[in-house]
Formats: sequence, structure tokens, C-alpha cells
Amino acid sequence: MNAVGAVLTTGIYCRDDCPARPHPANTARYRSAAAAEAAGFRACHRCRPYRQDSITVGDMPDLVCRGIHLIADGALDDATDSALAGRLAVSPRHLRRMFLKHAGVTPDQLARSRRAHFARRLLDDTDLRIADIAFAAGFGSVRQLNRVLADVFHGTPRELRARRRVTDRLQADGGLAVRLSHDGSPDFTAALRRLAARATPSVEEVSGTFLSAHHPHRS
Repeated sequence: MNAVGAVLTTGIYCRDDCPARPHPANTARYRSAAAAEAAGFRACHRCRPYRQDSITVGDMPDLVCRGIHLIADGALDDATDSALAGRLAVSPRHLRRMFLKHAGVTPDQLARSRRAHFARRLLDDTDLRIADIAFAAGFGSVRQLNRVLADVFHGTPRELRARRRVTDRLQADGGLAVRLSHDGSPDFTAALRRLAARATPSVEEVSGTFLSAHHPHRS
């Protein structure tokens, strides 16, 4: 799990490798970026913890792992945690209790953080319109995107995009490359098998070591 450190005096949370070095007495530890955000902290502009996976699932019970994978696939973009609990054959109360115990955050809070982080990366890495980013990240409207980004990052989409770095931009020749973070030991073969099994016919295909999207509006 990617724990983060939150600075009580500034209201900011950071990655462990952040160059900032606050006094230990002024910091608190959270199990994930999503948990720090749920407690009211915002991401550091220097180390940008939103650019890494908020939670890894290696040390969690199977129920929580499966729930996190479903959330990562967008299970809560247009559904409630009750619906997610039903898919996992447990009660909503038990699911929330397990998530809080092992992930430090509820399913809804994790899904909200995931959407906000993905939208922020798209603001950094692409020139996509803000409306397109809102829907690509799983938000129901631009207004909802604005509200969540204000809560999580304390800024509007335009203000946050103005903070991006030149090296972030990945868009070239009308295409869109997506940077995926990992813990240093990814199993690319297994990942490609999983993508191949879920590829949309005539839209996506896995060939060799690449996943290709053929439709110009695929997101």
C-alpha cells in the first residue's frame, strides 16, 4: 500500500520521496492518498502523489482486493457502494468496514479519489477539452468535475492545468499516450492477457506487446 505523509500545519500530503522535509512532530501517516484526501489534506505540488497508484492490493483480504479492482474498472462511476457490495455478495456495511480497516477509506471515497487523480493526470498530460476529461474520468458533468477537483486539489481545472510541467505532455500527432505507474515489478504478460480478454472487438486489440485502440474517440 502506498502510504503517504500528511503535514498537519500546511494541510498537504506528500509521497515518502518528496524533497520537502517537515518536522516529524507535525506529520501524520495515512494508508493511501485517498485516505489523506478523505481527512481533508490536498496533494503536494512538488512530489505530486496523484501521479502514482493510490493503493496497491498485495497485503489486503481478497474481498477488498476484488472491490478495489472493480472500482478501478469504474464500478462506482454510475453506481452506489450498495451495488458494489451486491456484486461482491456482502452487505454494504460489511464492505465499508473492511475497506476502512484495510484501505483506510470507504469505497465511495476511493472511487472519488481515483476519478480526481485520473482527471488531474489528463490535465497534465494532454490538451483534451475539460468537458472530455470530465467524462473520460468518470464524472457525470463538468460541474461535478469542478467540485471534486476543488475539494481534492483546491483549484479549478484551468488553474491545475496551468501548473503542469513541460515534460508531462504526452500527446503527439493527434494521439494520446497514457503513462501507467507501477510498483517496480509489473507482470506485463499477465496484464496483456487480461487486456486481451477484455478488448472491445473492432476497437481494441492486443498484438505482441502492445494494446492498440483503433477508434479515434476511444477513451
